[in-house]
Amino acid sequence: MDTAKFLGSVSLFTTLDDGAREQLAKVLERKDFREGENIFFAGDPGDSLLIVVRGAVEVFITDSDTGVEIPLKRFGIGEYLGEMSLISGEPRSASAKASSDTTLALLTQASFRRVINHVPSVSLALSEELVRRIQKINHTK
Repeated sequence: MDTAKFLGSVSLFTTLDDGAREQLAKVLERKDFREGENIFFAGDPGDSLLIVVRGAVEVFITDSDTGVEIPLKRFGIGEYLGEMSLISGEPRSASAKASSDTTLALLTQASFRRVINHVPSVSLALSEELVRRIQKINHTK
């Protein structure tokens, strides 16, 4: 798969030019998960952005009294999660598991920092997307 081309279909990176997507593609790490496999848990270090390349990811919280998993959101191909943690480094606020056999592209904090030193438009794209998400939340209240 042409990772740089795939990144062009991810809303976070659509404003980047081909060169910026090529640079970003070089630092992404691919990781496979089996259906039902945990990707991260609430409280884990928030050290990466995850992009769904294949499959789906379910984000959930676990009720502390009953232990029941409460689904929050499902992410499909081309969607991403963990963007807030990428910048803040704060622990994960929820858990995630693969809803089916899944491939993720991971952008670690360290790689993100290296990329934005060479391709500042990546940082701008992430900032713009975060603003859009915050505005969307504010309009739904």
